[in-house]
Amino acid sequence: MIVGFYQFSPTRGRPDPNRARLLDALRAEPLDLLVCPELCTTGYLYLDRAELLAVSEPVPGGESCARLSAACRETGRAVVFGIAEREGDRLYNSAVLLTPDG
Repeated sequence: MIVGFYQFSPTRGRPDPNRARLLDALRAEPLDLLVCPELCTTGYLYLDRAELLAVSEPVPGGESCARLSAACRETGRAVVFGIAEREGDRLYNSAVLLTPDG
């Protein structure tokens, strides 16, 4: 198994460009598993709970899981990434593992 570690500084409050960077990294190298940083879809250091809640996502029903899951199917690769998970009014600092099978 070839494992790649992708370290970068996610931009706070900008999930779309952060996701794009993850997608590019997943497609760039011949690997089996890409390991990404904590909170890599949202960035860090929010001023308050409401600010983080605005960029958090449900797992697995959010945009990050949908787009990265599609890329895993397309490339035949797996990814693990940190995300601010929203479940109702609760927030979690979660890790998500996606494989080509789902």
